[in-house]
Amino acid sequence: MTEAMTAEHGGIQPSLIVHPHALTGAGRIMETSPFRPKETLAAYIERTGVYVPSGPLAIWHNGFRVNEDLWTRLIPKTGDQVIVRTRVQGGGGDTSKVIRSVAMIALALSAPWAAGKLGFVAGTLGHAAVSAGIMVGGSMIITPLTPIPEA
Repeated sequence: MTEAMTAEHGGIQPSLIVHPHALTGAGRIMETSPFRPKETLAAYIERTGVYVPSGPLAIWHNGFRVNEDLWTRLIPKTGDQVIVRTRVQGGGGDTSKVIRSVAMIALALSAPWAAGKLGFVAGTLGHAAVSAGIMVGGSMIITPLTPIPEA
C-alpha cells in the first residue's frame, strides 16, 4: 500500500483492491469498508457490491498469494488488505503463434534491408517492389512452417 493510495481515500487503507485489467491500472476499484468478523471474502464482495471479473485471477492477502481455488472462503480480519488482479491469459500453450509472429516481424524488418543490399535505393519504386516481393515470398515460407492450429 502506497501513501498515495491511502491519501486518495482520506487516510483509510482500502480493504479490497480489484484490478480488472491484467496489465494496466485502468478501472481499479478500491473498497474501504472494513471486513466483518467471520465474513468470507465472497460474502464481503457480495455485501459491498464490488465487481470482481470472471476468469483466472491472482489474489493476495496481506502480501501473500492465495490459492485461486480457496479465495472465496478466505476470512480476512479488520485491517487486512486483499488485492485481486485478473491474470494474463496466454494462447493455450501453442508456441507456433509466437514463433510465427516473431518470424513475420523479423521478415518485415529485414525485407527493406535486403532490398537495399540488392542495390535498390530506399524510397524508389524498385526498392518498394523488391521489399514487397521479399515479404510475399517470406510469408509463403513462414506460413507452412508454422501452421495455424485448428480449433
